[in-house]
Amino acid sequence: MSAKSSQKYLADRSAEIARGWRESREGIDQLRSIWPAAFPVKSGLVKPLAVGPVAVIAERMGWKHWYARGVLRRWKERDVYCKAVLRHGQRFSLDGEPVDEAIDDEAREMARQQLARNAKWRIKNQDRAARLNGSSEAAPAEAMPAVS
Repeated sequence: MSAKSSQKYLADRSAEIARGWRESREGIDQLRSIWPAAFPVKSGLVKPLAVGPVAVIAERMGWKHWYARGVLRRWKERDVYCKAVLRHGQRFSLDGEPVDEAIDDEAREMARQQLARNAKWRIKNQDRAARLNGSSEAAPAEAMPAVS
């Protein structure tokens, strides 16, 4: 692969991931219609997914691989998913069945880090909203959710 075609491939890949991330609300709704156990509406039913579902999702949905990865990334960045990773000891298939994959320490740490990023993002956006509404007060410290 030439340097120019390699750059185009990386740009296309990045664009598809970003598009999937942006369109994730609709994408997750579509995934829910096929795999309701893997993408439940009720937060208490969310479970950590088995490793490597992107290829299956892309094929079944008729999506590009990198687009599917972007949609799935957005799902996995949600607080509810991160908390499921911390709460469960094993992963689950797209059909909601347990699989022989334990949640390892690295996955738990990644979930904790994502929860911290999400909390930081919420505080930043609360501060921004307060400024736009004419308030000079920053978001109260109590507004930051606890990260466990």
